[in-house]
Amino acid sequence: MENRMSDPRLDLSRAPAVLYFYGLAGAGKTYVAQLVGELSGRPVYDADDDLTPELQRALAERRHFTLEMLDRFFEIVCLRINELAKTHGPIVVSQATYRRRHREYLATCVKDMDMICVTAPDETILERLRSRGGEVTPEYATLMKLGFDPPPPGAKIIENDGDEAGIVRQLSRMYGG
Repeated sequence: MENRMSDPRLDLSRAPAVLYFYGLAGAGKTYVAQLVGELSGRPVYDADDDLTPELQRALAERRHFTLEMLDRFFEIVCLRINELAKTHGPIVVSQATYRRRHREYLATCVKDMDMICVTAPDETILERLRSRGGEVTPEYATLMKLGFDPPPPGAKIIENDGDEAGIVRQLSRMYGG
């Protein structure tokens, strides 16, 4: 990702070791995670890189993921996050994590972590998905959205309208940088 901001650093000295960005397909979780990684110097882990073969098949066939499939996947994600944090220090993670039970599971198995929901207007999400042309079509994403457990009251949220400076301002307000 090319840095287009005049201030290339993001002060996350008051942030926890692991920043975990989650949200709907097309909300821009990976975009925000990569921006944060670039500006803070933290390595970025896209947990989709560890999708299990059964999840990959379900995605390709546009089928719902079962809770059992997701439980197995998030066990892997938990191990990977802890391994990466131990090896690299502070890191940034992105993964949709639609279910509250998996967010709660991760919160118990990963220490010193904040989970931040990345949101965007529905029209923006649909346009991003259309322009990608990947396995997650706007229609499939709409179906998947039915299974998204909203963040709890008081959760940390980043509104991603594609404005890098706006994203940095939101993070700076969260972490007092």
